[in-house]
Amino acid sequence: MQALKHSFEGGRERPCQRSEDISHRAADDKRNIAVNAANFRDVSEACELALKPGQIYRSSEVYGCDVVTNFKIKTILDLRGPDKCSSKPKGHVYEHLGICQPCNAHYEACGMEGPRVHHVDFIPMHVGLCIMAKMPMKIWWKVAKGACRREDPAKVMCPAVANPGIMGFQELYITLLDKSRENIAEALRLFVDPDNFPILVHCVHGKDRTGMIIMLILLLCGVPVEAILEDYARSETLLKESKAKNQLPMAEYLQRDDVIDAQRSNLEGALTHIDFRYGGISRYLKKIGITDFERKSIRRNLVQQTSV
Repeated sequence: MQALKHSFEGGRERPCQRSEDISHRAADDKRNIAVNAANFRDVSEACELALKPGQIYRSSEVYGCDVVTNFKIKTILDLRGPDKCSSKPKGHVYEHLGICQPCNAHYEACGMEGPRVHHVDFIPMHVGLCIMAKMPMKIWWKVAKGACRREDPAKVMCPAVANPGIMGFQELYITLLDKSRENIAEALRLFVDPDNFPILVHCVHGKDRTGMIIMLILLLCGVPVEAILEDYARSETLLKESKAKNQLPMAEYLQRDDVIDAQRSNLEGALTHIDFRYGGISRYLKKIGITDFERKSIRRNLVQQTSV
């Protein structure tokens, strides 16, 4: 882990409160309220002494309106494409000024004025093709056969990506960091405007794409690498808890243990990649187009004043 020592913004590490009984009790209370999403938590739980609570939440795919209403979410960042939105009327314009109209209409139908839903696809077509290019021929054949039966290619691709003998999550994360930089920057810019908070970030499991954006935000805020790795690993625990309680309403292939795996080594590879290829988080953010003003604004919105 020596190479990760200076991954955080500015080389300054923030202290993290480690009052396990208090923090875990509060976290459990929040998850008891949030009944319509798995893997749900306040991102500030990763480093309570440094981060403002109630600013960013993370979760799996949202299955109802309760999470949004209970936590007064103003913005939802969905790291999937607009084809995954809550409502897909034919011929509808999905995005207006970055806001998904069908998704907004879905929440309005629940009696809510908001939130504003933004889709920022971390695996657009060119990134998907890069991932597919890394697959062996047997996976190509399985995808082709599934397409003939009109099956979702994700049924083959998700387990293949999860398999370190074929790709593995570490390689997936590095691919996203390198190939989805424009979309990563677009997602991060939602955290610049203080009027966007509280923000809920999710994808399918709330582990991989969500884990990547949360990792970058925590690095930017100076959260210690050890706390970032611990927060990432919690996703596997929470997803398995939901699975054991039959509270993970996903396709069977998405509930496989290898697919919901969140070993620390997966994220360690991404952190090492940021250090060795880009020279740390500050240079990575600069490379993808995040300005000094935007970095400072994100930190101002998220870091406790006593820690700035």
